[in-house]
Amino acid sequence: MIDIASFNQWLLEVGQHQLGLAADSLGFPLLRLALLVLAISVLHIVTVSCVIPLIRKAIVRMHHAMATYLLKHQLFINLLRFIPVVLALKSTEFIAHPTLETVWLKLANIVLVIYSAKLLFSLLNALHDLLEHRKITRDMPIKQVMQLLKLAVIAVASIIAISTLLDKSPTYLLSGLTAASAVILLIFRDSILGFAAGIQVASQKLVKVGDWIILGSQADGEVVSISITTCTVKNWDNSLSFVPAYDLINKPFKNFQQMYGSGRRIKRSLNIDTDSVRFFSEQEIEKMSQITRLAPCVIQKKQELVKANQGVDNHNDVAEINLRKMTNLGCFRTYIKNYLLSHPAINSQATVLVRQLQPTERGIPLELYCFTHAEGTAWVAFEELQADIFDHLLASIHVFDLSIHQHPSSRSVDRISQTLT
Repeated sequence: MIDIASFNQWLLEVGQHQLGLAADSLGFPLLRLALLVLAISVLHIVTVSCVIPLIRKAIVRMHHAMATYLLKHQLFINLLRFIPVVLALKSTEFIAHPTLETVWLKLANIVLVIYSAKLLFSLLNALHDLLEHRKITRDMPIKQVMQLLKLAVIAVASIIAISTLLDKSPTYLLSGLTAASAVILLIFRDSILGFAAGIQVASQKLVKVGDWIILGSQADGEVVSISITTCTVKNWDNSLSFVPAYDLINKPFKNFQQMYGSGRRIKRSLNIDTDSVRFFSEQEIEKMSQITRLAPCVIQKKQELVKANQGVDNHNDVAEINLRKMTNLGCFRTYIKNYLLSHPAINSQATVLVRQLQPTERGIPLELYCFTHAEGTAWVAFEELQADIFDHLLASIHVFDLSIHQHPSSRSVDRISQTLT
């Protein structure tokens, strides 16, 4: 144990004879303070250099996830930092100067508060990483809870540090904050609203990490992180959008996550050329009955038409309009529906619909409306499936003597000009 009185006497003799300091000058307390800071710094460096490698080796042998994350976020280093701080608190009398002792004590207490906050931060970060490693953060708002706890730690540490610096009770500062609450609410209105919105988003689970959302022109992509005030979205062009949590409450947005569990919708139209729509002859109907997906429907439809056309006047070509007949468009529509129902990637238990929309100057839109199975919702798989379906339909349409409406191309114009010449 070092005798402080003997050390001070030795330091006084050295300062007077070698440094030329007066016995009552401020230089001696400052010199003692500098030596104290040097001793504490050396102690900290030696402790960290010797202990941390041993702890790291022990954790590697343990193969424990939580211990690994605690080491990653420097919890053990923050623990070792308490040793020099406690030494600083116990060595105040070594300075032997009332004013410097008071300043030193306040600074040591503030550093102790800061290190305590950093220790709690390390613990919270390690706990968050552990829960994220176990995939719990995808279904629960763990990150937002951790941020709330960090804010609480910062608030408590700030109040204690300021009260220590001002030598006032923490309740004194709290009473002052209560009086200034109206001004604080006015100044930090947007921040408080964003904070409240972030809590609401987290508690109601409106958005989770991994969800695909569209928020107007702000974002269209996958959510990569959610904090109390900001939602980060990785757009499909690999850019990042930082959406305020307040916008998720006050602006409408679309979340496609439900689609991944139940199937993705296909809703696309074929524009049929109006001039190609006509009745089928008996020979063409027989030809349609050779198509496996159409045969049962053709047989049933023929029976219905025979019954419906009994006694109908059809003595000439004009009177044939009185008869009910099959059309090539109707057969094609039935074929598409049966094709979709038999397709292994289409969910036949969900809605499968093939309908005509209002005819336009671009022909008759024939819309396909159906859903894939859950495993077909990924972007690449969905686009490939959709392309395969329409490839087949476009290649099959000539069997029904139908044509797709499209604007004339230069090749079409060349054909017409060659025909005219």
